[in-house]
Amino acid sequence: MPGGRIQLFSAGRQLNGNGTFISVEDGFLVWEDNSGNRNTTSLEDISIRRFSNRY
Repeated sequence: MPGGRIQLFSAGRQLNGNGTFISVEDGFLVWEDNSGNRNTTSLEDISIRRFSNRY
């Protein structure tokens, strides 16, 4: 869901990637990092964890 908070992992290790999900396009995750930069990351060999909205 666009706007959801996410963390990115590769081989079980957290990448330098926390941010906001935007979309998936042509095998790439499009997301915005905490500094407001738009990023594209290949979906190959990564895992994505979505933050829960529960408090």
